[in-house]
Amino acid sequence: MEEKFSPQKVFAFFILIFFAIIAITIGKYVASNKAQEIAIKKAIEEVESPQKEEFENIGLPIISVEQAKQQLRSLYVDIRTQEDYDLSHVRGSVHIRNFLPEKYPKIENIILIHEGKGDEQTKDSLLKLVESIPKKFDTKVLDGGYPSWLRSDGPIINKPNPDNLSDVAKMNPHEPRDIAPLLEVEGWENEISIIDTRNQLAFNKEHIAGAQNIQFGSLEEKRQEISPRKQIYVYGANDRESFEGAIRLFDLGFVEVKSIRGGFNAWKEFGYPTTQTQK
Repeated sequence: MEEKFSPQKVFAFFILIFFAIIAITIGKYVASNKAQEIAIKKAIEEVESPQKEEFENIGLPIISVEQAKQQLRSLYVDIRTQEDYDLSHVRGSVHIRNFLPEKYPKIENIILIHEGKGDEQTKDSLLKLVESIPKKFDTKVLDGGYPSWLRSDGPIINKPNPDNLSDVAKMNPHEPRDIAPLLEVEGWENEISIIDTRNQLAFNKEHIAGAQNIQFGSLEEKRQEISPRKQIYVYGANDRESFEGAIRLFDLGFVEVKSIRGGFNAWKEFGYPTTQTQK
């Protein structure tokens, strides 16, 4: 009987399957990052020259990217849309919606980050915003806005993306069963930090004993509260939130951070001990 499937045909079939998988993976990666890449590219292209002269004509105090990077006791305040900020922003900056002057007693300088498009953000409304900030701060506008920061290769934070191969490469997930025994050792708090990125209500209701509650949106602002000398494990409500917390901490410089696979939901499903915040 004639052989229907020769070894050569089988080998060729698997080669085709292999390259098909690679093509699909690459296509998925490109598509998932298209919005972010377009947004950043567009931001860079929309500002071709500094706007310093235009701003000075309407009384706006301007600072260049180079001067901003050298200035101490400064806080970057992003006045773009929340969506643009969440997609990509200056590392360590805060969005204008979350800017509360009383929270920054040691800050002397405010640097406003705008769209850099020459629209209403960069004219009269921006001047009014500068004038509204307490006089104890020396408030200036970044010349060229966010696009200028990108062109200077300044450090930025991007939105974590599970379809982004570079983000996936940063991941170091661990199963709950591998972590639970570590928390049974006396004095584990001296060697390990457990970061819970859920909201405070969920944390107070139930959490891993000894965990520190820093909500995802506050990780950047409160990064100094996390000890770099300890092994860091992070979790959210589920696997997606654990992933996002781990990537954000990695991008903030905690390169040895590990996520708890499945998040708090998985921890509970396996029946590992939890506690509540005492009222």
